[in-house]
Formats: sequence, structure tokens, C-alpha cells
Amino acid sequence: MWWQSWLEEFSDQAIATTQYVSELIEAGAPNKTILDPLFAIYNILTIAFGIGLFLYIRGVSENRRKMVGMIGALILVAEGILGFVTVFFPQDPIGSPATTTGNMHIILASLSSLTTMLAMFSSACGPGSCQICAITGSTLMSL
Repeated sequence: MWWQSWLEEFSDQAIATTQYVSELIEAGAPNKTILDPLFAIYNILTIAFGIGLFLYIRGVSENRRKMVGMIGALILVAEGILGFVTVFFPQDPIGSPATTTGNMHIILASLSSLTTMLAMFSSACGPGSCQICAITGSTLMSL
């Protein structure tokens, strides 16, 4: 039947696209030379945005939660730095022996993920957010 061949083809494609982001820039990945500069640019822009956000909150906000917003912006800068440095430490190919570079990748990617979540949480509790900071609504969805 036509749907069986379509399903088999779709399954092969689905398997080929179920990768971790780190596998896209692992050592020896086919698109590494294209993706490394794109990831680097993304993280440089994240750093620039975080610095701009920090300066904006520091200069404009008179809110008592100003400090939370500034900390959130600095966490976003840290996330950009960690993401940028991660580009220089590619993941080891799946099934190959672990190397120091691959272990550094795991550490940096973990810290980058943690700072991403912390930045989202602190921005939900910073200036301009609701009067009572609680994990509800969009804050819960962003976590």
C-alpha cells in the first residue's frame, strides 16, 4: 500500500532528524563549518542584547525589582558567553571515546542551559512584571 512506503520513508527521515543540537556541530559533522559561525553570531548577538538590556534596566527602571532585572540581563550575557565558548569545544561523535574537549562541551552546554532557564525566570520576576512574582501563567510555560 502507498501509505506503508510513505511511512517507511517518513520514519527514515524522522530518525535522521532526531538529533541533539550538539550533534550538529560535533567533531566531524558535515555542516560544522557552516553552523559554527552561525552559532557564534547568535551568541554574540545574545551577549549584545543582554548588555543592552542591562543598561536599559539600570537607566530607566525605578522599580524596586530593578536588581532582579539587572541580574537577569547579566545571566543572559553569561549564557551568551557560555554558548560562544561551546563552539570551540565540539561534542565527541556518538559512540567514540570521551575526550577532554567533549567533556568540556558537556559542562559548557549544561551551564548554558541552566543560565537560559535562570534568565527566563528572572525576566518574569523583573521590572514590568506583575506585582506579585509567582510561578503562574507565562512564567510556568517558559520554564
